[in-house]
Amino acid sequence: MLEDGLGDSQQATVQSVAQEFEVGSEKIQEITNYFVKQIKHGLKDKHAYQIPSFVTQIPSGREKGLFLAVDLGGTNCRVCAVTLRGDSTFDVFQRKHLVPHDIRVHSSHKPLFHFIALKIQDLLREHKSSGSSDSSEACFNLGFTFSFTCEQTSISSGTLVHWDKGWDIPSTLGQDPCALLQEAIDEISLPVRVRVLANDAVGTLLTRAYTSKTKNSTLASIILGTGTNAAYIERMSNIQRLDTTADRAHHSNSDGFMVINTEWGSWDDGLKVLPQTRFDKLVDESSSDPGCGLLEKMVSGMYLGELLRLSLLDLMRHGALDMSFPDGSPVYIHMGIESAFLSKIAESKPENSLSALSCITDTLVATGVTSRDLRTIQMLATVIVKRSARFVGAGLSAILIQSGRLDTSDEVVDIAVDGSLFEFHTAFESFMRTALHDVEAIGKANEARIKIELTRDGSGTGAALIAAAAA
Repeated sequence: MLEDGLGDSQQATVQSVAQEFEVGSEKIQEITNYFVKQIKHGLKDKHAYQIPSFVTQIPSGREKGLFLAVDLGGTNCRVCAVTLRGDSTFDVFQRKHLVPHDIRVHSSHKPLFHFIALKIQDLLREHKSSGSSDSSEACFNLGFTFSFTCEQTSISSGTLVHWDKGWDIPSTLGQDPCALLQEAIDEISLPVRVRVLANDAVGTLLTRAYTSKTKNSTLASIILGTGTNAAYIERMSNIQRLDTTADRAHHSNSDGFMVINTEWGSWDDGLKVLPQTRFDKLVDESSSDPGCGLLEKMVSGMYLGELLRLSLLDLMRHGALDMSFPDGSPVYIHMGIESAFLSKIAESKPENSLSALSCITDTLVATGVTSRDLRTIQMLATVIVKRSARFVGAGLSAILIQSGRLDTSDEVVDIAVDGSLFEFHTAFESFMRTALHDVEAIGKANEARIKIELTRDGSGTGAALIAAAAA
């Protein structure tokens, strides 16, 4: 609720917008029930979600060796040389590069993969000059974390289904990202073999399993950054979609397990249960992939700032803001507000109100910012982030229910999370846990068994771990 000082009509307008983002307990239960159904559907028949990763070996912590990894996602390309020590520890020599926009949106795939190959070349030269004793191998095995939707056909191959997060390179659709990267690597004669196609969620799960002090406790991972995704360990006997492929013969042990890449951003593209606000609709319509990844557009860091921006524009049109914005303000620019702004404002303490007011003034290029504006933005930022976290909690609840892990013992269930949205918004985990409480099959007792651990930069190391298993 807003404090005194805001007129009744203004307060009603602000609260009306904020309430559009509220998600009650019954709705969380409904969403979770539907997500469980989608998990089962995706395991039975081929969909753009519940994708088998073909990763059947979970790290023990004893793996050793030097492996390369490329992590492509969001707007960055991270190239890593990962040394696994064999004692649940590892060293990472890495470089992070911004992928230029004119490469991310291009008619041809060649500029992108040539860019990546050159960055691998730079890393190998730099790593060798650093004096590492392990950098003289004849050929390096590389794991490629490709954080876009692929239909995986083996541990080292797949076909790109669609781009998201603002990327658009039509020539890659239906092609194998590993083959395209290998082609670019061969063109500059690097001693590197692309052995693994992974994604960020699968890699983060394996990194947590490798480093966890409690073995066999890691069930799932969640990515909460520019995009969102999750992966979890599924019984092989439940993955019926493999029955229609020759790959089933290679994984015939029905008692075994495989990591599933959920691609949960598309669990409800039909909007059967997700409540889409008018602001969500605008975000989707202006995106590069309308109608796809609708959960991701309500959850991930790429879109939360845009939801706030659209909400502020609506309030401004209704005269519910004191401040004003000149031409050129980020408020008038599509995707002009970053999600980090929401975290800064939502978590600002009363004693830091002057700093928060200054942040609004500087970030939004606003004039005449009042304490009422601050409270309004704090309310909106909080409800937008809280809704994101509660949807994530519903998704995690569905995974927990599907796994059966809560039924079989009273042990701790380990969940790895990577991403700035989770790391830098301190209330995010508590908001997630409110959703776990709301789900009858979880409740407070089981929620207390769930250990949610930040696993930084897990995707690159995870790809190296898969490459180690495939070597």
